[in-house]
Amino acid sequence: MKGKCGQIGPNLILLMFKVRTIGVLCLFDLGAMHSFVSPSVVIQFGWVAKKGAKPIKVHLAQGVVTPTNEVVLGVVLECGKVKFAKNLMVYT
Repeated sequence: MKGKCGQIGPNLILLMFKVRTIGVLCLFDLGAMHSFVSPSVVIQFGWVAKKGAKPIKVHLAQGVVTPTNEVVLGVVLECGKVKFAKNLMVYT
């Protein structure tokens, strides 16, 4: 995996990289209360998004709150030898 990263705002970091042949763009919102992912990334990696009965409030930077009712459970993220599972809110 090879990539570039850069800060695009006081609370935002953009990371661009490739996993095999899939180009991935990650936006890290350091002011957010939840980890979230784009629907196109869910499709590219073949993850399964589950719909909840009630929308979940996703708190973004600068106090912005938006609802989502989809979440991808137990995504395993790897960086070198380190692995950890994360639940990701699906957010457009």
